[in-house]
Amino acid sequence: MILNHRDDFSALRSALRAWLADTLPSDWFEHMVGATEEDSLQFQRDWFSSLESECLATAHWPTRWGGVNLSLSAQSIIYEELARVNAPMIPAYVISLYHLPATLAEFGTPEQRDRYLPAVRNEGVIWCQGFSEPGAGSDLASLKTQAVRDGDYYVVNGQKVWSSYAHGAKHCLLLVRTSNEGSKHAGITYLIVDMDTPGIDVRPIVQADGARLDFAEVFYEDVRVPVENLIGEENQGWQIAQTTLAAERGVIILEKALRWRVQLKTMLHQAQQSNAYWLQDAQLRREYARLMGKMEGVVTLARRVISENERGELRSMTPAYTKILCSELAQEIHSWRARTAGIEAQLVAPKNHLVEITNHPMSDYLRSWALTISGGSNEIMRNLIAQRDLGMPKR
Repeated sequence: MILNHRDDFSALRSALRAWLADTLPSDWFEHMVGATEEDSLQFQRDWFSSLESECLATAHWPTRWGGVNLSLSAQSIIYEELARVNAPMIPAYVISLYHLPATLAEFGTPEQRDRYLPAVRNEGVIWCQGFSEPGAGSDLASLKTQAVRDGDYYVVNGQKVWSSYAHGAKHCLLLVRTSNEGSKHAGITYLIVDMDTPGIDVRPIVQADGARLDFAEVFYEDVRVPVENLIGEENQGWQIAQTTLAAERGVIILEKALRWRVQLKTMLHQAQQSNAYWLQDAQLRREYARLMGKMEGVVTLARRVISENERGELRSMTPAYTKILCSELAQEIHSWRARTAGIEAQLVAPKNHLVEITNHPMSDYLRSWALTISGGSNEIMRNLIAQRDLGMPKR
Protein backbone atom coordinates (compact mmCIF):
# COMPACT_ATOMS: atom_id res chain seq x y z
CA MET A 1 0.00 0.00 0.00
CA ILE A 2 1.32 3.45 -0.92
CA LEU A 3 0.68 4.99 2.49
CA ASN A 4 2.85 2.34 4.13
CA HIS A 5 5.65 4.70 3.05
CA ARG A 6 4.08 7.70 4.78
CA ASP A 7 7.20 8.36 6.92
CA ASP A 8 9.72 7.83 4.11
CA PHE A 9 9.03 10.68 1.71
CA SER A 10 11.37 9.46 -1.02
CA ALA A 11 9.73 6.02 -1.02
CA LEU A 12 6.28 7.60 -0.84
CA ARG A 13 6.99 9.71 -3.92
CA SER A 14 8.36 6.70 -5.83
CA ALA A 15 5.36 4.55 -4.90
CA LEU A 16 2.96 7.29 -6.00
CA ARG A 17 4.70 7.69 -9.34
CA ALA A 18 4.63 3.97 -10.00
CA TRP A 19 0.95 3.71 -9.05
CA LEU A 20 -0.04 6.66 -11.22
CA ALA A 21 1.85 5.25 -14.18
CA ASP A 22 -0.07 1.98 -13.84
CA THR A 23 -3.49 3.42 -12.94
CA LEU A 24 -4.10 6.77 -14.65
CA PRO A 25 -5.46 6.30 -18.21
CA SER A 26 -3.05 7.95 -20.64
CA ASP A 27 -5.88 9.47 -22.72
CA TRP A 28 -8.12 10.59 -19.85
CA PHE A 29 -7.58 14.31 -20.50
CA GLU A 30 -8.56 14.22 -24.16
CA HIS A 31 -11.52 11.95 -23.36
CA MET A 32 -12.89 14.48 -20.86
CA VAL A 33 -12.56 17.59 -23.06
CA GLY A 34 -16.11 18.71 -23.74
CA ALA A 35 -17.50 15.59 -22.04
CA THR A 36 -21.19 15.42 -21.13
CA GLU A 37 -22.21 16.10 -17.55
CA GLU A 38 -23.01 12.44 -16.90
CA ASP A 39 -19.75 11.20 -18.43
CA SER A 40 -17.78 13.67 -16.33
CA LEU A 41 -19.60 12.65 -13.16
CA GLN A 42 -19.09 8.95 -13.81
CA PHE A 43 -15.41 9.52 -14.54
CA GLN A 44 -15.07 11.28 -11.17
CA ARG A 45 -16.76 8.37 -9.42
CA ASP A 46 -14.36 5.93 -11.08
CA TRP A 47 -11.29 8.03 -10.29
CA PHE A 48 -12.42 8.47 -6.68
CA SER A 49 -12.68 4.69 -6.40
CA SER A 50 -9.16 4.31 -7.78
CA LEU A 51 -7.73 6.89 -5.38
CA GLU A 52 -9.53 5.47 -2.38
CA SER A 53 -8.33 1.95 -3.14
CA GLU A 54 -5.03 3.35 -1.78
CA CYS A 55 -6.72 5.68 0.77
CA LEU A 56 -5.46 8.66 -1.24
CA ALA A 57 -8.81 10.46 -1.54
CA THR A 58 -9.21 10.56 2.25
CA ALA A 59 -5.50 10.79 3.06
CA HIS A 60 -6.09 14.22 4.62
CA TRP A 61 -8.71 12.92 7.05
CA PRO A 62 -7.51 13.06 10.66
CA THR A 63 -8.14 10.10 12.91
CA ARG A 64 -11.18 11.81 14.45
CA TRP A 65 -12.73 11.76 10.95
CA GLY A 66 -11.88 8.07 10.55
CA GLY A 67 -8.76 8.79 8.50
CA VAL A 68 -5.04 8.10 8.80
CA ASN A 69 -3.91 11.53 10.02
CA LEU A 70 -1.35 11.93 7.23
CA SER A 71 1.21 14.64 7.84
CA LEU A 72 1.13 17.91 5.92
CA SER A 73 4.45 17.09 4.27
CA ALA A 74 3.13 13.74 3.04
CA GLN A 75 -0.13 15.35 1.83
CA SER A 76 1.92 17.87 -0.13
CA ILE A 77 3.82 15.08 -1.86
CA ILE A 78 0.54 13.47 -2.93
CA TYR A 79 -0.76 16.74 -4.40
CA GLU A 80 2.55 17.48 -6.11
CA GLU A 81 2.68 14.06 -7.76
CA LEU A 82 -0.94 14.30 -8.91
CA ALA A 83 -0.15 17.71 -10.39
CA ARG A 84 3.06 16.46 -12.04
CA VAL A 85 1.08 14.09 -14.28
CA ASN A 86 -1.92 16.44 -14.56
CA ALA A 87 -4.13 13.88 -12.83
CA PRO A 88 -7.85 14.69 -12.61
CA MET A 89 -9.37 16.42 -9.65
CA ILE A 90 -12.71 15.27 -8.23
CA PRO A 91 -14.73 18.45 -7.57
CA ALA A 92 -17.95 16.46 -7.16
CA TYR A 93 -16.49 15.13 -3.90
CA VAL A 94 -15.59 18.44 -2.26
CA ILE A 95 -18.53 18.33 0.15
CA SER A 96 -18.10 14.60 0.84
CA LEU A 97 -14.37 14.83 1.56
CA TYR A 98 -14.09 18.15 3.40
CA HIS A 99 -17.34 19.72 4.60
CA LEU A 100 -19.14 16.56 5.73
CA PRO A 101 -16.43 14.99 7.92
CA ALA A 102 -15.44 18.32 9.49
CA THR A 103 -19.07 19.00 10.39
CA LEU A 104 -19.95 15.56 11.72
CA ALA A 105 -16.67 15.14 13.61
CA GLU A 106 -17.49 18.06 15.88
CA PHE A 107 -21.28 18.21 15.90
CA GLY A 108 -22.68 14.94 14.49
CA THR A 109 -24.02 12.07 16.57
CA PRO A 110 -22.09 8.78 16.72
CA GLU A 111 -24.86 7.25 14.63
CA GLN A 112 -24.50 9.93 11.95
CA ARG A 113 -20.74 9.52 11.80
CA ASP A 114 -20.99 5.73 11.61
CA ARG A 115 -23.62 5.89 8.87
CA TYR A 116 -22.31 8.61 6.57
CA LEU A 117 -18.50 8.75 6.81
CA PRO A 118 -17.78 5.10 5.90
CA ALA A 119 -20.24 5.41 3.00
CA VAL A 120 -18.05 8.12 1.48
CA ARG A 121 -14.92 6.00 1.71
CA ASN A 122 -16.44 2.66 0.77
CA GLU A 123 -19.21 3.60 -1.67
CA GLY A 124 -18.09 6.94 -3.09
CA VAL A 125 -21.26 8.72 -1.99
CA ILE A 126 -21.52 12.28 -3.33
CA TRP A 127 -22.90 15.06 -1.10
CA CYS A 128 -24.01 18.59 -1.97
CA GLN A 129 -24.54 21.69 0.16
CA GLY A 130 -27.62 23.87 0.56
CA PHE A 131 -26.41 27.14 2.05
CA SER A 132 -26.80 30.12 -0.33
CA GLU A 133 -30.15 31.45 -1.49
CA PRO A 134 -31.15 34.11 -4.06
CA GLY A 135 -31.46 36.63 -1.21
CA ALA A 136 -28.83 35.15 1.07
CA GLY A 137 -25.49 34.67 -0.61
CA SER A 138 -22.67 36.56 1.07
CA ASP A 139 -25.16 37.53 3.80
CA LEU A 140 -25.91 33.90 4.53
CA ALA A 141 -27.64 34.64 7.82
CA SER A 142 -30.51 36.19 5.85
CA LEU A 143 -31.59 32.77 4.57
CA LYS A 144 -35.35 32.16 4.44
CA THR A 145 -35.74 28.47 3.57
CA GLN A 146 -38.03 27.37 6.37
CA ALA A 147 -38.27 24.17 8.37
CA VAL A 148 -41.32 23.65 10.58
CA ARG A 149 -41.34 20.84 13.15
CA ASP A 150 -44.17 18.33 12.58
CA GLY A 151 -43.83 15.47 15.03
CA ASP A 152 -40.79 13.43 14.10
CA TYR A 153 -40.15 15.45 10.93
CA TYR A 154 -39.17 18.91 9.76
CA VAL A 155 -41.19 20.15 6.79
CA VAL A 156 -38.89 22.20 4.53
CA ASN A 157 -39.95 24.84 2.00
CA GLY A 158 -37.69 27.23 0.10
CA GLN A 159 -34.97 27.57 -2.52
CA LYS A 160 -31.19 27.16 -2.52
CA VAL A 161 -28.75 28.27 -5.20
CA TRP A 162 -25.14 27.49 -6.26
CA SER A 163 -25.40 23.92 -4.94
CA SER A 164 -22.44 22.20 -6.58
CA TYR A 165 -23.11 18.81 -8.20
CA ALA A 166 -26.55 18.67 -6.61
CA HIS A 167 -28.00 16.57 -9.41
CA GLY A 168 -25.49 13.79 -8.72
CA ALA A 169 -25.64 13.96 -4.92
CA LYS A 170 -27.25 11.42 -2.63
CA HIS A 171 -27.41 13.70 0.44
CA CYS A 172 -27.34 17.43 1.18
CA LEU A 173 -26.00 19.50 4.08
CA LEU A 174 -28.87 21.98 4.43
CA LEU A 175 -29.24 25.20 6.42
CA VAL A 176 -32.83 26.16 7.24
CA ARG A 177 -34.63 28.72 9.37
CA THR A 178 -36.48 27.31 12.35
CA SER A 179 -37.01 30.53 14.29
CA ASN A 180 -37.47 34.24 13.61
CA GLU A 181 -36.85 35.22 17.22
CA GLY A 182 -33.77 37.24 18.14
CA SER A 183 -30.95 37.90 15.69
CA LYS A 184 -31.08 36.41 12.21
CA HIS A 185 -28.08 34.23 13.09
CA ALA A 186 -29.88 32.65 16.03
CA GLY A 187 -32.73 30.87 14.26
CA ILE A 188 -30.75 28.71 11.80
CA THR A 189 -30.71 24.92 11.97
CA TYR A 190 -28.51 22.36 10.22
CA LEU A 191 -30.08 19.27 8.61
CA ILE A 192 -29.06 16.26 6.53
CA VAL A 193 -31.45 15.76 3.62
CA ASP A 194 -31.70 12.74 1.33
CA MET A 195 -31.87 14.12 -2.22
CA ASP A 196 -34.39 11.51 -3.37
CA THR A 197 -36.97 12.78 -0.86
CA PRO A 198 -40.25 13.78 -2.56
CA GLY A 199 -40.60 17.52 -3.13
CA ILE A 200 -36.99 18.26 -4.19
CA ASP A 201 -36.41 19.77 -7.65
CA VAL A 202 -32.83 20.25 -8.92
CA ARG A 203 -32.22 22.62 -11.86
CA PRO A 204 -28.74 23.20 -13.39
CA ILE A 205 -27.22 26.69 -13.69
CA VAL A 206 -25.37 27.31 -16.96
CA GLN A 207 -22.01 29.04 -16.42
CA ALA A 208 -20.15 31.59 -18.52
CA ASP A 209 -18.28 28.88 -20.45
CA GLY A 210 -21.42 26.80 -21.04
CA ALA A 211 -20.82 24.24 -18.27
CA ARG A 212 -23.97 22.85 -16.64
CA LEU A 213 -22.51 20.39 -14.15
CA ASP A 214 -20.97 22.39 -11.33
CA PHE A 215 -23.86 24.51 -10.03
CA ALA A 216 -27.58 24.07 -9.56
CA GLU A 217 -30.52 25.67 -7.83
CA VAL A 218 -32.61 23.39 -5.63
CA PHE A 219 -36.27 23.89 -4.75
CA TYR A 220 -37.86 22.35 -1.66
CA GLU A 221 -41.64 21.96 -1.46
CA ASP A 222 -43.06 20.30 1.66
CA VAL A 223 -39.96 18.12 1.97
CA ARG A 224 -40.19 15.93 5.07
CA VAL A 225 -36.85 15.47 6.86
CA PRO A 226 -36.60 13.12 9.88
CA VAL A 227 -35.66 14.87 13.12
CA GLU A 228 -32.86 12.31 13.53
CA ASN A 229 -31.18 14.10 10.60
CA LEU A 230 -30.63 17.20 12.75
CA ILE A 231 -26.94 18.05 13.18
CA GLY A 232 -26.21 19.53 16.59
CA GLU A 233 -29.03 21.36 18.32
CA GLU A 234 -31.96 23.19 16.79
CA ASN A 235 -31.04 26.85 16.11
CA GLN A 236 -27.30 26.03 16.39
CA GLY A 237 -26.81 25.96 12.63
CA TRP A 238 -24.86 29.20 12.27
CA GLN A 239 -22.14 28.07 14.64
CA ILE A 240 -21.91 24.68 12.94
CA ALA A 241 -21.75 26.29 9.48
CA GLN A 242 -18.57 28.15 10.44
CA THR A 243 -16.88 24.80 11.05
CA THR A 244 -18.08 23.59 7.66
CA LEU A 245 -16.76 26.63 5.82
CA ALA A 246 -13.41 26.60 7.64
CA ALA A 247 -12.82 23.05 6.41
CA GLU A 248 -13.00 24.08 2.74
CA ARG A 249 -10.30 26.73 3.02
CA GLY A 250 -7.43 24.52 4.15
CA VAL A 251 -6.77 21.30 2.33
CA ILE A 252 -8.73 22.35 -0.78
CA ILE A 253 -6.70 25.52 -1.20
CA LEU A 254 -3.44 23.72 -0.45
CA GLU A 255 -4.15 21.24 -3.23
CA LYS A 256 -5.07 24.02 -5.68
CA ALA A 257 -1.98 26.05 -4.87
CA LEU A 258 0.41 23.10 -5.11
CA ARG A 259 -1.08 22.17 -8.48
CA TRP A 260 -0.75 25.74 -9.70
CA ARG A 261 2.87 25.86 -8.53
CA VAL A 262 3.79 22.67 -10.41
CA GLN A 263 1.96 23.81 -13.53
CA LEU A 264 3.47 27.31 -13.53
CA LYS A 265 6.94 25.83 -13.16
CA THR A 266 6.17 23.53 -16.10
CA MET A 267 5.08 26.56 -18.15
CA LEU A 268 8.39 28.27 -17.41
CA HIS A 269 10.35 25.18 -18.41
CA GLN A 270 8.39 24.89 -21.67
CA ALA A 271 8.85 28.59 -22.36
CA GLN A 272 12.61 28.25 -21.90
CA GLN A 273 12.69 25.27 -24.25
CA SER A 274 10.78 27.15 -26.97
CA ASN A 275 12.23 30.59 -26.21
CA ALA A 276 8.70 31.95 -25.74
CA TYR A 277 8.30 35.63 -26.48
CA TRP A 278 7.15 36.53 -22.96
CA LEU A 279 10.60 35.67 -21.62
CA GLN A 280 11.90 38.67 -23.58
CA ASP A 281 9.30 40.99 -22.02
CA ALA A 282 10.52 42.44 -18.70
CA GLN A 283 7.01 43.27 -17.49
CA LEU A 284 5.65 39.78 -18.17
CA ARG A 285 8.67 38.23 -16.44
CA ARG A 286 8.06 40.42 -13.40
CA GLU A 287 4.40 39.38 -13.37
CA TYR A 288 5.39 35.72 -13.49
CA ALA A 289 7.79 36.17 -10.56
CA ARG A 290 5.10 38.00 -8.60
CA LEU A 291 2.64 35.15 -9.23
CA MET A 292 5.13 32.60 -7.92
CA GLY A 293 5.74 34.72 -4.82
CA LYS A 294 2.02 34.98 -4.10
CA MET A 295 1.75 31.24 -4.67
CA GLU A 296 4.17 30.56 -1.84
CA GLY A 297 2.17 32.86 0.42
CA VAL A 298 -1.06 30.99 -0.33
CA VAL A 299 0.63 27.62 0.30
CA THR A 300 1.91 28.86 3.65
CA LEU A 301 -1.49 30.20 4.70
CA ALA A 302 -3.30 27.02 3.61
CA ARG A 303 -0.94 24.95 5.72
CA ARG A 304 -1.61 27.27 8.64
CA VAL A 305 -5.37 26.78 8.24
CA ILE A 306 -4.93 23.01 8.36
CA SER A 307 -2.73 23.27 11.45
CA GLU A 308 -5.28 25.51 13.18
CA ASN A 309 -8.08 23.08 12.35
CA GLU A 310 -6.06 20.20 13.76
CA ARG A 311 -5.62 22.18 16.99
CA GLY A 312 -9.33 22.99 17.12
CA GLU A 313 -8.82 26.71 16.38
CA LEU A 314 -11.80 26.89 14.03
CA ARG A 315 -12.83 30.46 14.83
CA SER A 316 -9.74 32.27 13.56
CA MET A 317 -9.81 34.55 10.51
CA THR A 318 -6.91 32.78 8.77
CA PRO A 319 -9.33 30.92 6.44
CA ALA A 320 -10.76 34.28 5.29
CA TYR A 321 -7.31 35.66 4.47
CA THR A 322 -6.46 32.44 2.62
CA LYS A 323 -9.68 32.40 0.63
CA ILE A 324 -9.20 35.99 -0.56
CA LEU A 325 -5.59 35.50 -1.63
CA CYS A 326 -6.22 32.16 -3.33
CA SER A 327 -9.25 33.29 -5.35
CA GLU A 328 -7.61 36.51 -6.52
CA LEU A 329 -4.41 34.66 -7.37
CA ALA A 330 -6.43 32.35 -9.63
CA GLN A 331 -7.73 35.32 -11.61
CA GLU A 332 -4.23 36.78 -11.91
CA ILE A 333 -2.75 33.48 -13.10
CA HIS A 334 -5.34 32.92 -15.81
CA SER A 335 -5.30 36.55 -16.91
CA TRP A 336 -1.52 36.34 -17.31
CA ARG A 337 -1.83 33.09 -19.26
CA ALA A 338 -4.47 34.52 -21.60
CA ARG A 339 -2.29 37.57 -22.29
CA THR A 340 0.93 35.62 -22.89
CA ALA A 341 -0.56 32.80 -25.00
CA GLY A 342 -1.52 34.97 -27.98
CA ILE A 343 -4.70 35.65 -29.93
CA GLU A 344 -5.84 32.01 -30.00
CA ALA A 345 -5.94 32.00 -26.20
CA GLN A 346 -8.75 34.57 -26.28
CA LEU A 347 -11.20 31.97 -27.60
CA VAL A 348 -13.58 30.13 -25.28
CA ALA A 349 -13.48 26.46 -26.25
CA PRO A 350 -14.74 23.13 -24.84
CA LYS A 351 -12.53 22.27 -21.92
CA ASN A 352 -11.73 19.63 -19.38
CA HIS A 353 -13.32 20.69 -16.10
CA LEU A 354 -11.38 18.24 -13.93
CA VAL A 355 -8.08 20.11 -13.73
CA GLU A 356 -7.25 23.59 -12.46
CA ILE A 357 -5.26 24.71 -15.51
CA THR A 358 -6.14 23.54 -19.03
CA ASN A 359 -4.95 24.40 -22.54
CA HIS A 360 -7.80 26.92 -22.83
CA PRO A 361 -6.69 30.00 -20.84
CA MET A 362 -9.80 32.08 -21.54
CA SER A 363 -12.12 29.32 -20.31
CA ASP A 364 -10.02 29.00 -17.16
CA TYR A 365 -10.11 32.78 -16.71
CA LEU A 366 -13.90 32.96 -17.00
CA ARG A 367 -14.34 30.19 -14.43
CA SER A 368 -11.87 31.77 -12.02
CA TRP A 369 -14.28 34.61 -11.28
CA ALA A 370 -16.57 32.21 -9.46
CA LEU A 371 -13.85 31.68 -6.83
CA THR A 372 -14.09 35.28 -5.59
CA ILE A 373 -17.82 34.80 -5.01
CA SER A 374 -18.25 31.22 -3.79
CA GLY A 375 -17.73 30.48 -0.12
CA GLY A 376 -18.47 34.12 0.73
CA SER A 377 -17.60 36.97 -1.61
CA ASN A 378 -14.23 38.61 -1.11
CA GLU A 379 -15.89 41.93 -0.27
CA ILE A 380 -17.72 40.29 2.62
CA MET A 381 -14.56 38.46 3.70
CA ARG A 382 -12.73 41.79 3.90
CA ASN A 383 -15.51 43.27 6.01
CA LEU A 384 -15.31 40.32 8.41
CA ILE A 385 -11.55 40.66 8.69
CA ALA A 386 -11.86 44.39 9.35
CA GLN A 387 -14.49 43.96 12.06
CA ARG A 388 -13.47 40.71 13.76
CA ASP A 389 -9.71 40.61 13.33
CA LEU A 390 -8.75 44.28 13.18
CA GLY A 391 -11.48 45.59 15.48
CA MET A 392 -12.65 48.25 13.05
CA PRO A 393 -16.18 49.63 13.55
CA LYS A 394 -19.09 49.09 11.20
CA ARG A 395 -20.06 52.13 9.14
